[in-house]
Amino acid sequence: MTEDQIRELFREMREEPVPADSRARVRVAVDERSRTWAERLRRHWKIAAAVLVPAFAVLVAMLAREPVRVPRPEANARPTAAEETAALTAMPAPEVSASHPRLAAHRAVRAVPRPSAERIADGNAAGVVIRIETPDPNVVILLVGG
Repeated sequence: MTEDQIRELFREMREEPVPADSRARVRVAVDERSRTWAERLRRHWKIAAAVLVPAFAVLVAMLAREPVRVPRPEANARPTAAEETAALTAMPAPEVSASHPRLAAHRAVRAVPRPSAERIADGNAAGVVIRIETPDPNVVILLVGG
């Protein structure tokens, strides 16, 4: 389009009447943007009050309540020998039957020999074994690589 054609198009558009609904939308948008914060607050004060009044009431109720005091034990206090023996005698003894023999807490584990540097260099090494022991004696993690 040339500049003359664009000017002619604008002249035609100027002669057409603007629809009433478009004019009303523009006026409402301009009115909203030109309001101050106080005018906007007056318009929406009921919504703000409906949210803030219950929140304030909950805050007042929480602050007015008496806190519950829980006594703290002393940091270095340890049970005496008499208390420990009383606690141990209060525990029931485990039942041992003939069908379920008692297991040892620690089991002997066969040590895996490390491959020598010569075997690793030759490529004849059987593999690498990494053993990770945990505080639980029944859990041992073995990572085997080759």
